[in-house]
Formats: sequence, structure tokens, C-alpha cells
Amino acid sequence: MKTALLLLAAIPALAAPDGGNVLVVVNDASLLSRRIGDYYVRKRAIPLTNVCHLKSVLSEEISREEYDQRIEAPIAGCLSTNGLRERVLYIVTTFGVPLRVAGSGNALQTSVASVDSELTLLYSKMQGFKFKAALANQYLLELL
Repeated sequence: MKTALLLLAAIPALAAPDGGNVLVVVNDASLLSRRIGDYYVRKRAIPLTNVCHLKSVLSEEISREEYDQRIEAPIAGCLSTNGLRERVLYIVTTFGVPLRVAGSGNALQTSVASVDSELTLLYSKMQGFKFKAALANQYLLELL
């Protein structure tokens, strides 16, 4: 019985990701972003090859073109260059990385998107899949 309890207690530790599964994104244009990135890397034992440095504007919103050039392309480059494409399961953006991609329209017809939602599509894009500027939120569609 005691052995079974010990095994059950160890399951979360066995399933926990290690630092090699995390990509930390730092905006070098922000001192605070760099400091947060350094702190997170030390505390979580993230390998330095899993830190992606980019230079972006210091605002919450970014244009689609700037997102493609200053956020998505550098992150895809970091994943490819460092052999992380099949290893990284989590992308952590630090304070100072824009939060929203500007767009037009409203409600379900908008092209506005969040940076983290766009980054969830990055792996598929790197595999050659194409997406519209914004995908409809299936959760919202089910509520309507």
C-alpha cells in the first residue's frame, strides 16, 4: 500500500516538463523584459539555447506585418536554428513582448488576434500549413 502511494505521488513529477521544453521570448528593446527573462531562465533551469531574443515595439499592440517580421519570424528562426522545433512544448513571452495583433472588423469577423494565440499556430505554419489572418473562436461559436 505504501509503495502504491509513493508511486502515485511521483506521477506528477514524472510528467512535469523540464526546462528544455520551454522557449522563453525576450524583447531586447525592454530592460524589464530582459530582467524577467534572466530571472525565469535561472529559476526554471531553462537552457540558454531556449531563449529567443527579439526586438519589437514597446506597446501592447503590433501590426500584422510587424508581428510577422519581429515576433513570428525570429521565434521560428530560434526554434529551427537551435533544433527545438520538435522539443519545445511551451512558449513563454515576457513582459514587453506585444500582446495583440492589430486588425479590422469586429465580433466574429475580426482580424484582431492575440500574440499568444497566433504563436499556437506557429508549429503548423513551420510545417507548411496556411491560415487566414484570424481563425474563429470555436468556443464562442458554440455559445452563439
